[in-house]
Amino acid sequence: MPARGEVWIAASHPALPLFAFERINPDWGFEPGLILKPLAAVSGQCCNEDGTPLAGVELMVNPREGYGPIWLVERAAGQSGAGEPPPSDAEGKWSVDVIIPGMEYYVTVRRPGSNSWKEITDFTALPGETVDLGTLTLPE
Repeated sequence: MPARGEVWIAASHPALPLFAFERINPDWGFEPGLILKPLAAVSGQCCNEDGTPLAGVELMVNPREGYGPIWLVERAAGQSGAGEPPPSDAEGKWSVDVIIPGMEYYVTVRRPGSNSWKEITDFTALPGETVDLGTLTLPE
């Protein structure tokens, strides 16, 4: 008899950037129905309170529901580190293109040389959408 509890089912297209995931529980008594959809993306710019772009800001983009499916998406997209995008560039800009549509995410940032992370914002993206979070102002 299979173990009881929630599990994630994921599927990806072998040649296209299409992905689907669904959380199921055998106790719910229904069959999963996966529909492949395009992944989403998120971008933004980190600035000081005076509007000066901040280079080298570390960002983490993570799902509110935990890390469960994010590793499946990374693997399906042939990428790794969706929760750890590269630091902001010289203009303070950054982006992540492995976002599961419909899932709520939050963004945390850390200034260069700092040891503390600060949660800045959250977002949810539609399939194929690029969410532009605009300017993320980092307090001193």
